[in-house]
Amino acid sequence: MPVNIKKSRKDMAAVFKRMKNKLAPVLADGSQIHHVGSTAVPGLDGKNILDILISAKDSEHMNELRDKLVAIGYFPSLNPSSRQDYIFLASRKEETGEGDIHI
Repeated sequence: MPVNIKKSRKDMAAVFKRMKNKLAPVLADGSQIHHVGSTAVPGLDGKNILDILISAKDSEHMNELRDKLVAIGYFPSLNPSSRQDYIFLASRKEETGEGDIHI
């Protein structure tokens, strides 16, 4: 499937800040929340999908984070990774805002 590259959006840092402020109280465990991917680099064209990386202590903590995020409208990848140290959750913009989550 071809990737559609778009002009960078100047508001992505603000979008990330808004999402981080929304996610932090839901996670409520001090997990670090990072802006990663092309939207984290001002002026870099890309897919304009906000990528958020959330740190986890171990696999049990990853699953706890996943459950909290699913509860607020994120959904696990339909093609789960075979890796035991990675979880991807996609967003439904109307429910969660703009951004996909990587744990």
